[in-house]
Amino acid sequence: IQASRTFAKDTVNPSIGIGGIASAESLYSGFVRAITITATEANPGGNQISIQYSPDAGNNWTPITTSLPFAASQNYSWTPTESPSSANDARLKIGMSDAAGNSGFTFTNGFTLIGPPTRVAFAPGTPTTAYVH
Repeated sequence: IQASRTFAKDTVNPSIGIGGIASAESLYSGFVRAITITATEANPGGNQISIQYSPDAGNNWTPITTSLPFAASQNYSWTPTESPSSANDARLKIGMSDAAGNSGFTFTNGFTLIGPPTRVAFAPGTPTTAYVH
């Protein structure tokens, strides 16, 4: 008995989208930022989404996570602890590969990552905390 089999070749890259960081926005290190990730892929195959950070317009990348489970839409809470960037040189790169080895990536527009603000304490009877940069 001979079985009939049909094979489909997957040549389509995953489609990835990102939201939550505006172009030319300034973010403070140490403060949580919600990032919205959208992904479209017919054959995710259990592969995971990766997020990377670049302080220098994409010349060097540092992994933030390489194990975010695939979902069509999700939020990721990022607390930046990475090195500050020059004005609008910071970028995030979101990517994934599908079961057939096709890869898809997207990048944020440039933003600025600023070191954490300085905490200043006041005498009793005045506001208790202020942040200054």
